[in-house]
Amino acid sequence: MRKIGISINNQKKIDGVNTKVHKVGNIELFNMALELISEH
Repeated sequence: MRKIGISINNQKKIDGVNTKVHKVGNIELFNMALELISEH
């Protein structure tokens, strides 16, 4: 969970041309986190 939070924070700091790409990345990380939580 820490790695996911760090990656999301880093993406928020980068506001530029690749904003849409970062949003998609956040969604993917979110889904991964939900899957990990639901498994346990």
